Amino acid sequence: MLAIKNQKRINLIYVLGSLFFYNAYLLQKYFNLGIFTNTYITNQYQFNYQNCGFVARGLLPSILEFLGINNQFGYYALYNVVVLLYACLIVYISGLYEIKNRNLYIIASLFFFFGIPHFTIEGLRTDSILLLNTLIVFILLKRKQYIPFLIISIFTLFIHEVAIFLFVPVIFLLLEGKEKWIYSFILGIVFVGIVLLSNKITEQQAIEILQRVNEEEIAYGNYALYILNTKESIRFFFGEVGVALFLVYGVFYILALFLAFKALFTTKITAFRWLFLMPLVLCFVAVDYPRWYCFVYFLAMLYALHYNLFNRKAFIYIALVTVLFGIPKGTSYDFGVLPFLFKLLSKIL
Repeated sequence: MLAIKNQKRINLIYVLGSLFFYNAYLLQKYFNLGIFTNTYITNQYQFNYQNCGFVARGLLPSILEFLGINNQFGYYALYNVVVLLYACLIVYISGLYEIKNRNLYIIASLFFFFGIPHFTIEGLRTDSILLLNTLIVFILLKRKQYIPFLIISIFTLFIHEVAIFLFVPVIFLLLEGKEKWIYSFILGIVFVGIVLLSNKITEQQAIEILQRVNEEEIAYGNYALYILNTKESIRFFFGEVGVALFLVYGVFYILALFLAFKALFTTKITAFRWLFLMPLVLCFVAVDYPRWYCFVYFLAMLYALHYNLFNRKAFIYIALVTVLFGIPKGTSYDFGVLPFLFKLLSKIL
């Protein structure tokens, strides 16, 4: 009984610690530097159904606009709730399995680069919603509550269609036989429908939408994603972003993951344990590689928990890659020893 009470106190510290970390870094980065509004409010939450018809990823901003949550404080409060729920669900899911290193698992899932740090680096992007809903889907599948699972899954695909690259690995992890194929097929149909039937807006529409909340000159990169097709966006971002560096870092991230969880890589391919790597498919069509690396680690932790592969050695490997390489984001890497040395050398040379 005493051990249970102590664990509950520790869990509370984890949850509150997640909120503190998220707010401390987000406030420092976006309020103190004065780029919060121009970068994230305009980019992420101004493109929606009402203004542009059926646009992929327009469901969430449409709902927020309908509810009157269309300002800086509203978004900030909303994502504090998301972080709170995410931390609680990580703690809850870790308790569903009997693992020796439960506290280390929670620390890794929350405070390494693919957890709360990813939320802060990506600001108010939909990634946090996708990861939160993936945890909800995980719990619903564990409980065999298939109708709620389908509703939340389809709803999430309309928030951002890449959620399918998180949901399918979870489906194959927890379901057996025909069920995993049937539910994956249903979500696949929805995914294809969203991709094929949603609109691309014009450049003029994009500028007009952004100007509603941003009176300054609108940078092309702020709306390029919404007006370019896949081929054009890849060409644009390969020219604008240091993609080569992302690829180099990616090799080391995957190597560290292999050393941490060799069993996930060495089983027969028919076991489908390799599906936690599914987000890497996105690297062929979207150059936000650091986001997909975070997705892979997020799924790998769920797989490792399910197969009881998480241990101190795995914790050390993932801790080292976090400390050395830092937290990946859209244009560079934060907090890591190597990124710091690169920046220092660039100033000296």
